[in-house]
Amino acid sequence: MANAKVKCVMLGDTLARDAHRYREPDLEHAIGRLKRARKACEAALQASPKDARVMQYLGMLRLADRDDSGATLLQKAANTGDGEAMRGYAAAILAGNVPGKDIAEGVRFMESAAQAGNMQAQAELGLVLARGSYGVPRDTERALRLLRRYGRRGNPQAHFALALIFLTTNPVAADDPDGLADRDLARHYLDKASRAGLPEAQAMFGQLLLKNARTKAERERARDLIMAAANAGSQRAAYFLGTLYSMGYTVPEDQAKARHWYCRGGPDGVALAAVEFGEDSCLDSGPDSYLNP
Repeated sequence: MANAKVKCVMLGDTLARDAHRYREPDLEHAIGRLKRARKACEAALQASPKDARVMQYLGMLRLADRDDSGATLLQKAANTGDGEAMRGYAAAILAGNVPGKDIAEGVRFMESAAQAGNMQAQAELGLVLARGSYGVPRDTERALRLLRRYGRRGNPQAHFALALIFLTTNPVAADDPDGLADRDLARHYLDKASRAGLPEAQAMFGQLLLKNARTKAERERARDLIMAAANAGSQRAAYFLGTLYSMGYTVPEDQAKARHWYCRGGPDGVALAAVEFGEDSCLDSGPDSYLNP
């Protein structure tokens, strides 16, 4: 049953995060993947009924399958004190997927997960507070204080969250009415998160650098960041890398490579590949294609 757990975690991680983004023409394929993942997790739970990770992934998959028992299982996993399980339960509450639970409880579980050292929870807590998401009272000062503390402790996701905040809000408006410091700080934190190897930060920073590049060296650095992120599994980077190969910009034009990366670029990439290369062009593009996990 160890293999069932491995399969549960691998498929559950991908599908619980991405299944809601599926759309035609790949919706039927997505439903099949959900069923396979849930089957693996149900088997894993029978073998390891107290495993927090298995309970978490199965709970998320049940919710994705509109099975309300998933909420109970997520809470049971969170009550073990596992940081990732607490983060998953908090996220489900904040998204409104757990009946009878209010936003305050979601925030409490997210805070507990952050205090337990879960890096993703630390970043998500900061973003929720900075943006006032889900009806949570906005507290930019606390968000910045927490994220900077977590960043100093070595959390690249906190640096990425700080970059997102400085790209979308202006917490230093009184000192910088034109917002220039925001852009500088965003680049600073994107650079730190990228150097730590965070794929989504590399993807965003690469695009930002490429947009403003003035020299060949700057364009090459931007391209290298996008390539690194795409090879690490970033759908955003894969989609953009497909565009670079299609246009022949910073890389030699190569339509086969463009199709390869579009097919790894999430639903938008699959849709574009269907237009450019044929409706079923991603179904035979390799085991790591978005349609062939």
